[in-house]
Amino acid sequence: MSGSRQKSIFITGAGQGIGYASAKRFANEGWRVGATDVSAAGLDKLRAELGDDHFYERLDVTDSDAFEGALSKFGAVNDGVIDCMLNNAGVLFNDHFERVSLEQHKALMAVNANGVLCGAYLAFPYLSKSDRASLINLSSGSADRGVPSIASYSASKFFVRGLTEALAIEWKRHGIHVCAIAPHFVATEMTQGDRSEIFTANDIVITAENVADAVWNAAQSRSGHYDRVEGFRAKVERKLAAILPNKWVQQVMAKAANYPF
Repeated sequence: MSGSRQKSIFITGAGQGIGYASAKRFANEGWRVGATDVSAAGLDKLRAELGDDHFYERLDVTDSDAFEGALSKFGAVNDGVIDCMLNNAGVLFNDHFERVSLEQHKALMAVNANGVLCGAYLAFPYLSKSDRASLINLSSGSADRGVPSIASYSASKFFVRGLTEALAIEWKRHGIHVCAIAPHFVATEMTQGDRSEIFTANDIVITAENVADAVWNAAQSRSGHYDRVEGFRAKVERKLAAILPNKWVQQVMAKAANYPF
């Protein structure tokens, strides 16, 4: 990988799903990609597709020292500048809240919430040197209201949404555009490997490539602060939920996830 300056994006969770699709999209558009993931195998597969003109490093986003080191190494080959930070890494446990171990809940929050917090904080020095910087965080449609059977995941995405909304205001003074991409359920390894009620009750029509397109558009337009990626049915259901009595909405959600109400 040469050290010449070009548009650059640093992506967490790039070894599969949305992160993988986003890495391919930005690389195809001529950007230098800093691809990180906890899985070395996923990065090896990505390198085989994109070649050696990009940056690849195994990274656990819960390790802030390693996170800072990876950003420093990527920034060093790009004149100390990173134009876009994509906080994408995430995990999900789908079961009754009490049947998921406390350690699993804590591990999920460490990745989905603290990982995004660290990514934003540690990327700031590199983003602030770009004249068109963007911080893009992956939120979720489950940040609209608490979703049964994925309670801690849903809560973590509320955190992402809140952090994004606050930084969108704060970092405007630095010229950094901050936004969240909020997809409905996406056909990735995270949902396709688990066919429990909350997923089978929904038409999963959104692909990782659809979300990668939204990430690309957000980095180019730098306009909105909360961009949804959803199918027609999900959009209708969301709009109805905004006007129907909350008890009715909860009943529908309970039924979809096979909970009594």
